[in-house]
This record gives sequence, structure tokens and C-alpha cells, in this order.
Amino acid sequence: MNQFLPGSCEDSLKIGVLISTDVILQYFTNSSKCIEDTEELLQLVQLQKIRAYITDYCLQKVGFYLSKLDEQAGQEAVSMIRVFLRDRIIYITSKSIEEARQSCIQNTDCAVEVACASAKNLSAIITLYPNNFAGANLSVLTANDFTKRQNLEELFQNPERPILLTSNLQDFKELDNSLQVKGKFDLNLFGIDTRNDLTTRKLQDKNLEGVDLSSAILRGADLRRCNLQRAILTCASLSFTKLSGADLRYADLRGANLSLANLGESDLSFADLSSSILSCVDLNNAQLRETNMRGADLQGANLQGANLQGADLQGANLRNAALEEANVELAKFGQNLGVPEKLKIELIKNGAIFLEEKSGLRSISIGDLRYSGSHID
Repeated sequence: MNQFLPGSCEDSLKIGVLISTDVILQYFTNSSKCIEDTEELLQLVQLQKIRAYITDYCLQKVGFYLSKLDEQAGQEAVSMIRVFLRDRIIYITSKSIEEARQSCIQNTDCAVEVACASAKNLSAIITLYPNNFAGANLSVLTANDFTKRQNLEELFQNPERPILLTSNLQDFKELDNSLQVKGKFDLNLFGIDTRNDLTTRKLQDKNLEGVDLSSAILRGADLRRCNLQRAILTCASLSFTKLSGADLRYADLRGANLSLANLGESDLSFADLSSSILSCVDLNNAQLRETNMRGADLQGANLQGANLQGADLQGANLRNAALEEANVELAKFGQNLGVPEKLKIELIKNGAIFLEEKSGLRSISIGDLRYSGSHID
């Protein structure tokens, strides 16, 4: 199986955070209150934009509750969380508990998590209930507020000093509104630092062949019919981006986030989309000949009418993906989630190749995590 590699961007690691037990537990128990915000947070973890930790108590609690529904599912969830977080587990010690006892934080569990985060010199705690952490000596944020601030941090390219994490929420909202209204980054596309924000730029029909936009923030940008042949877009944020009709042949999109992007009728032939996030992406009638999509998250993707001839989809998550009328001749499958036996037979009938599974550790996607615990029959 594939080695765990959610998008190798080691240089992009910035802030260490502790994800509170309430976030993880609610996520796994199917609470609609936090799923969307938590998945955006976990995408930052998957792309290695942040270092995320949980406590061993959190892991035990998730395992305990899920095991009551299905013992095997509980064990699998715990194992997958460890892999996804790269075993960043903080073990609660007697010192942590003693510090919590002396803390002014009234909730004992919250006080212990603050003590654990402080011991690791982490910058923030992510929680559903910031008020429960009143009196904490570090930033306490919801997943939604944290991901917004983290995205703004990237604009200022200051990985050593996360200034926005220490500013108050009103300052953050005013800055966010200012950036949206003024569209303040006036960029020369061929001389930019690629981590700047391009979301306000209308770039449709432009010739961007070979441009280096690695780790660029392009969410919602208009790139329709752009020539992006051989462009470098590794770890770029491209969710909600308009890319219909774009030429992305031979482009490097490893670890990029393309969730909910429109790539209808685009040409991604020979592109590298390995370990990318393509959940709910529109690839209707797209050209994906010989495209590398190993380990990609294609949950809910629309691949109707797409040309997947010779594409490599080994280890890809295909749960709820639409493959009607897709050309799968010589496309390589194997170790896929979301491919029931009936669909597998149909794909083979249409020329697909299913390779034998190999031993080892496959990549873990966000969808894998949630499915392991929250969809128990």
C-alpha cells in the first residue's frame, strides 16, 4: 500500500495546535454542528500546513464511544487518527493534572488540555466551546476562526510570528473585510511571491504556462480556459476555483486542495494529482488521460463522461463518486474506498485494471477518518 503522504509540504509547517476532545468527538459522532469547519481544519493538517495534536484522553474517549457501537470500528478509528496525526499524541501526566488543579479554568478537562498545550509550547487550542477555556494563557479559537486566521497568516508570509492568533476577533474581522473590499494585493503574476492571495484576480483565458504557484491561495479564483500547462500548483488552495476548460496538461498538483472546484471539460492529461483533495469536484467530461491520482480524495466527485484512459487511481477514495459513461480503459484501480463489488465488475467490464493489494500503510484521507466511526450500520 501507499506510504502515508497527505501532501509533503514540510516547509509549510507553521503553528502547533491542540484539537480539543469536544471537536474530535463531535466530528466522529456525526454532529452537523462542526463537520464542515472541522474538515477544513483537518485539510490544513492533511496538507501539513499546521501541526495538530490531541491528548491521549481524547483518543481513549473516541475509542470508548465508538466501540460501544462497533468494537472493531472503534479500534480502527483510533488507529486511523494516530496515522492521520502522525502520532502526535500528548500524554496527560500527573504534572498536567496538578497544573490544571491550580488553574483558574473551572472546567477540569479544559484546564488539563491547556496544561498539555502549554507543555508542548503550542499556539492555540481549537474547540467548539471557547468560553469553557476562559482564563487560558494561550489563544482559544473555534475551527472556523482558526482556519480563517491561518489563511490570512499565509498572506503575510510570516511563519515565525503568528500575529493574527494573538489579535482579537474584531481586529481579525476588520482585516478580513478590508482584504475582501480593497483586493489589496496588486500583483505582477510573473514576478510574485507565489504564496500571496490571488482570489480577487480574474485570470480567465490567461497564458500561465509553467508558472510556479506552489502553496498559492486561489480559492474561488476565476481561471476558466487558462493555459496552465506544466504549472506548479503543489499544495495550492484551489477550492471553489473556476477552472472549466482550463489546460492543465502535465501540471503538478500534488497535495492541492481542489474541493468543490469546477474543472468541467478541462484537460488534466498527464497531470500529477497524487494525494490531492478532489472532494465534490466537477470533472464532467474532463480529459484525465494517464493522470496520476494515486491516494487522491475523490469523494462525491463528478467524473461523468470523463476520459480516464490509463489514469492511475490506486488508493483513491471514490466514495459516492459518479463514474457514469466515463472511459476507464486501462485505468488502474486498487485499494479504493467506495468501490463496491458491483461497480468493480462494471469497471473491469469497461476495461479497467484492478491491481493486487500490497502490504504496508496506505494514505489516510479526511473522509476515511469520519467514515471509520460515524457511518456504522
